[in-house]
Amino acid sequence: MLKAIVDEHRVTFVALHRQPVDLEAWELQGRFEVPPILSSVCENTALTDQGRRLRDSVRKHWWLRPDSIANYDIPSLWNTLGSLDLSQFDVIHLRWMFLAPYALAIKALMPQIKLVVDIDDILSLSQYRNVRFRPVKPFSRYYYTSWLDVLRYHLFESATLPFLDSMWVCSARDREYLARRADPSKIHVVPNGADVASLARLVPDFESCRLTLVGDYGNPPNAHAAINFVQRTWPLIQREFPAVELWLVGSAPNKAVQGLHDEAGKIFVTGLVPEVTPYLEATAVSIAPIMFGTGTRLKIIEAMAAGLPVVSTTAAAEGIDFEGHDVARIADQPAEFARACLDFLKHPELRRSMGERARKFVKARYDWSAIRNDIAAIYRTI
Repeated sequence: MLKAIVDEHRVTFVALHRQPVDLEAWELQGRFEVPPILSSVCENTALTDQGRRLRDSVRKHWWLRPDSIANYDIPSLWNTLGSLDLSQFDVIHLRWMFLAPYALAIKALMPQIKLVVDIDDILSLSQYRNVRFRPVKPFSRYYYTSWLDVLRYHLFESATLPFLDSMWVCSARDREYLARRADPSKIHVVPNGADVASLARLVPDFESCRLTLVGDYGNPPNAHAAINFVQRTWPLIQREFPAVELWLVGSAPNKAVQGLHDEAGKIFVTGLVPEVTPYLEATAVSIAPIMFGTGTRLKIIEAMAAGLPVVSTTAAAEGIDFEGHDVARIADQPAEFARACLDFLKHPELRRSMGERARKFVKARYDWSAIRNDIAAIYRTI
């Protein structure tokens, strides 16, 4: 997204960070109006007069918000934004809905500024699906607090959306959902994409026996998918194809996901890895057995760009326009999902042909080079 706008607009880039960041090697370094400004999440900082003035400008009811949004009430970021000359900006572009209170505070001081928010995950819908599909003991305290959070997200979004000038979602389905509470003319579909050129250099191992699920396992849909797959689908595959391996690749695996690691049983949990590409290159089939969530799964798009066959649930494939294209296998029941994986494991030529079609499909529809043009066009209308 930055690449799409930095050549046509003067951009000031402000970001939160948890660890020291070396920006010298960043390809966009030097293309901003001022050097990138990093604000520490962990920094124990008191509010300055400028930061407090900005924070106090936001309407009080914005602070009746879910805890996950309250966690981003960070003094160092208020101070950073408060120290900027806000009069020089035409647009504030938020990468996360979690940061909406900052933009609303700026808008309160500078009403002429336009607000653009990238809503890659509709919080109320995501929380609703989390509560509905995750195993929660009925009528427990967690059950009630989870449903209360659904309501709080809904109220927060309903109070925030009217102030936004441009809302970007990942799929037409998300747009349809959001249009019930916001002006449809302000909602734009900007799909997730992949750098197809770099991923196209990967050469899949057609002798591999690996199934790979890539994801952030701190995200409940990914953790649930891994556990549910191992419990219900994995035995069906292993029984018929004993050489198969399962690799769960990604950050923040909780104890339940870590407990799936079993080298004797050929299940490997990597935790955070420096790069995903070596794991994709060693994979036979990329799987996405996700049962709930929102947005578009970047893991599917990247796997297809790498020339891998994908087996996905309907929920995981939401937002990707597969209709009329034989470029992936969609299966929702354990037996169906297992059969699709086994077909690819047993027939390398099928994997090769599906991977080639998938790569062409992503190149035509989800390559960042094409999406960048769409982003630039949207910006010209704001």
